[in-house]
Amino acid sequence: MMGLPLRSQVAVDSIILSCGRIICGVVALALTLGTAPSLAEAQSDAGPTLADKETARQAFYEGQDAFNAGDIRAALKAFRAADAIMGLPSTRIEVGRTLMQMGRLLESAEKLASVDLIPAEADENDVQRDARAEAHTLLGRVRARIPTLLVTVRGAAPGTEVKLIIDGDAIPAGAMDFPRKVDPGAHVLRVEAAGYREVARKITVAEREQKEVRLDLVAASRGALPEPAPPAPVEPDEGGFEMPVWGWVGFGVGAAGLVVGGVTGALTLAEVGDLEDDCGGTVCPPTDQARIDDATTVAHVSTAGFVLGGVGVAVGVAGIIAGFMADDAPDPEARMTVQPWVGPGLLGLTGRF
Repeated sequence: MMGLPLRSQVAVDSIILSCGRIICGVVALALTLGTAPSLAEAQSDAGPTLADKETARQAFYEGQDAFNAGDIRAALKAFRAADAIMGLPSTRIEVGRTLMQMGRLLESAEKLASVDLIPAEADENDVQRDARAEAHTLLGRVRARIPTLLVTVRGAAPGTEVKLIIDGDAIPAGAMDFPRKVDPGAHVLRVEAAGYREVARKITVAEREQKEVRLDLVAASRGALPEPAPPAPVEPDEGGFEMPVWGWVGFGVGAAGLVVGGVTGALTLAEVGDLEDDCGGTVCPPTDQARIDDATTVAHVSTAGFVLGGVGVAVGVAGIIAGFMADDAPDPEARMTVQPWVGPGLLGLTGRF
């Protein structure tokens, strides 16, 4: 182990930090009792103290227990504590492995790559050498899983300084057009440029994915945007008017009444002519009374149809007059109002002029 005064102690610490939880405790206890350095040697060493080493062992054990129990956050905290004290390949690789398990691939790759930065002593034991080799293998696997994000910003005028921000980190201008490595999961993209509205978008990338995202800038000043064509003004029809709905209804009812009156009137005249021919005068026998009653009824329907048609036409004409007056009257109170009314056996109009 780095900085320990006795070569035998190096083997002890390396075995303790790299072996399984059960075997680790037995080997550590046996070897530590037989090879503990003297107090003078510990004090003369500039490396970790005995208290540091014991703390690192305890942290490493707790990290293993937490990792096996599925408590990855607690495992990461414990492994980081052990690595902060010892700084060995066998502790550093556990930090990288745990980060990889959490999906924090960028941090994992950084930790695994940093194993090579740990100086190797001439008498480095097999445990540390194996940790270095495993770190290389894990690093290749982690880097293959890291997704890539390519963001293209468009819409900015030439010479405009554009700032791309991913998850709060501003991307250097010279690297904006280059594919960027990100962790899998959700990310927030923002683009800022003077004179343009800020663009923000949330995206999600999966492991190994190569995703392209296009962000379009829009000018912030409305004067710089093409103004939509204003709606064409509605020109008043100088020679026309707007007739009320009830005026149109009056004309419709009037037309229907006149049609009914005309048809039934023709039937009445035909029936009366037949009766006169059959009766030979103005007096008919009792056997023709039913025909007389039918002719009378049809005559009444004809009369009612003509009356209704006349009233309807009158309502329509009143609607025309009201339309003209409404066009000319500036005050709504001054406009003429006309409404039809119906009573028992009566039809008429009422209104205000």
